[in-house]
Formats: sequence, C-alpha cells, structure tokens
Amino acid sequence: MDKDGRETPQIPPEVMQIMQQAQGHIQQLEAALQEASQGVEKERIKAASAENVARINATSRQDVEELKG
Repeated sequence: MDKDGRETPQIPPEVMQIMQQAQGHIQQLEAALQEASQGVEKERIKAASAENVARINATSRQDVEELKG
C-alpha cells in the first residue's frame, strides 16, 4: 500500500526487464550523442582556426604588397 492507503500495483518482471533494457538503450544513446557533440565542437574549432589563419595570411599578403608599392 502507498501512503494514502491504496494498493500499489505490482510491475510484472517482464515489464521491469523491458524498462531496464530501455534504460540501457537510453544511456547508450546519451553517450553517443555526447560523443557526437564533442566531435562537432572539435570540427567547429578547427574551422574557426583555419578561418583565422586564412585571415592572417591575407592580411600579411596585403601588408607585403603595400610595402612593395
């Protein structure tokens, strides 16, 4: 019985097993999502770095051309 005096239904073992398997799948999916998110963040950082390097190179070339002229 619960605190209100009502009987609490018993969950059949088969249902408990299914719930435990579902929880395991959820945990695996959460881990996969976290790993994918980390990969996306790494790629975002790599792209931003490449963009900064390209901008620096372009600025350097422009400075060199100005010094030549």
